[in-house]
Amino acid sequence: MMNPQEILPLVKRLETNHIAYSLGGSAMLCFLGLVDSVNDWDLMVDCPKSKFIEAIAGYEWNEKESGDKPFASEYRIEIESLNVDVIGGFAFDVDGSRLELPISPIPNVKWHGMHVSSPEVWYVAYHMMGRHEKADLILEYLQTSNEYVNQDLIKGLLANNHLTYEIRKGLNILLEA
Repeated sequence: MMNPQEILPLVKRLETNHIAYSLGGSAMLCFLGLVDSVNDWDLMVDCPKSKFIEAIAGYEWNEKESGDKPFASEYRIEIESLNVDVIGGFAFDVDGSRLELPISPIPNVKWHGMHVSSPEVWYVAYHMMGRHEKADLILEYLQTSNEYVNQDLIKGLLANNHLTYEIRKGLNILLEA
């Protein structure tokens, strides 16, 4: 199990520099109790790349490809020593259009002192990545435990014209719950 305390100093730097962030991927799944361990730290940030690089001065980092389609994020930076993958401007390519996903931390919740991404955002992200098992896991969780269901966020996601029918169907189920 990766120790969340290892990335806390990095997160504190983001907070000091007023950079919005949230933990996603396996960390979010682990927080919800859907997986037992964190593979790596997926950290979504909302700031220009130059501001992020300034905030992490002193850390060794590599810029990575944002990824092939369907990925369309603004930038991706790896801090290998911490096993952190930073995604700036989290987005996907949908038929030549950009589907931007909000950072949207779960309101008033911190896990080991860090903001955790809303599961609705990762429901969409995992669908876009073709990782349907994880998307279904999140949808099932949100249907049975509506503690974290964010109706306004779901409505905001549904307002985007680039969502597939399948994603819309899942989000609409949550609105009706």
